Amino acid sequence: MRNLFNILAVALLTIGAGTAKAQTTLFEYPIAPDTCTTLESRCNYLVQHFWDKCDLTRPIDSSNDSLLVVAMADYIEIMRAGANINVTLSSIRNLMFKAQTQQNNFLKLISAAELLLYMHPVPIIDDIYLTFANCAAEASWAKKDYKEHFRTQVKQINNTKLGSPVTDFDVTLTDGTKTKFRNLLGPESNFLLVTYSDTDGSFERTRLYTDIRVKQAIDDGKLKIINIVAGDTPKKWDDQSLEYASQWTVGASKDIMDLLDIRQLPGVTILDGSGNVQLKNLTIDYVKGLFE
Repeated sequence: MRNLFNILAVALLTIGAGTAKAQTTLFEYPIAPDTCTTLESRCNYLVQHFWDKCDLTRPIDSSNDSLLVVAMADYIEIMRAGANINVTLSSIRNLMFKAQTQQNNFLKLISAAELLLYMHPVPIIDDIYLTFANCAAEASWAKKDYKEHFRTQVKQINNTKLGSPVTDFDVTLTDGTKTKFRNLLGPESNFLLVTYSDTDGSFERTRLYTDIRVKQAIDDGKLKIINIVAGDTPKKWDDQSLEYASQWTVGASKDIMDLLDIRQLPGVTILDGSGNVQLKNLTIDYVKGLFE
């Protein structure tokens, strides 16, 4: 999968110069004209014209599904390389509008976007995947459960959108106190919202709890960890949860998985002091690396 994300690192240089090496692709990629003299203008042109040579009126054969994923990965990489966000979102909407002439192609394009932007997140703003997801959710011909799948994603992402306040939800703390999540925020500059299920994540939780650097950041008042159990409030909190509550804020929420954009358990969301989402869907290893 990582190879797909790296394809355009070389391709952007070779395409622009017109010297790309022979490579099997689903269709011929565009070449930015010499009049595009800046990185943004070149990326804008490539994004706008990327799918011009792809005949979306004819079904894409299943034997070419892997090449479609490669094409989608290249398309996304151009966006990330420097395309204007408004140009990018307009390009996606135009692509999906044209794809509706052949519904099977539409479904394949959405699946490729979900694979690359949702199932395997890359550092790219939420609005790009939201545009794909909204197109799927709004497709009048699509089945109800298909559209509901993407409507749920849209809701969850909007509730945990990068740079925006995380949506509020009910939390029950280890002492039985019921409160709202945002009431747990304090004056610290950063927070970690750690989510995990009742049966998974115990080992990962311990790795974070016992990290000396993380402990020091908490002691120095630079960090607060709010540890939320995803699911019903346990009738009896386990000894570990009670131990963590001495340093962390520990609670449970049955709504968190339905409301928030949580794609893995355990997972971490980093918030700033105002409760705005800075990073999300992080692994414990990634978080530990921030303190090295």
